[in-house]
Order: sequence, then structure tokens, then C-alpha cells
Amino acid sequence: MCCVHCLSVCVSVCVCREAAKECRRKKKEYVRCLENRVAVLENQNRTLIDELKSLKELYCQKDLHS
Repeated sequence: MCCVHCLSVCVSVCVCREAAKECRRKKKEYVRCLENRVAVLENQNRTLIDELKSLKELYCQKDLHS
């Protein structure tokens, strides 16, 4: 009876250990995806800021010539 209980506990510990390992793997992947998304959005933001700056300059030049 004791051996069966010990075996059951051992299997349970192994299952929990594997589940925790998988959870950590998924979390790392999720964080990696978020970091990639942040990088893309930062790049788009810089591009839009540059475009806005150019359009403001163009507008100011046009306004001066009017």
C-alpha cells in the first residue's frame, strides 16, 4: 500500500513539474511576442512622427508663400 501511495505521489509531482515547465515556456513565448509587438509599434510611431513633422514643415512653407 505504501509503495502505491509513494508511486502516486511521485507521478503527481512529475506531472506538476512538467505542467509548471510548460507554463514557464508559454509565458516566455508570450513575453517574446509582446516585445516584438512593442518594437513594431515603436517603429510605426517613429515613422508617423517623422511624417507629421514633414507635413507640418510643408504646411508652414505653403502658409509662408500664401
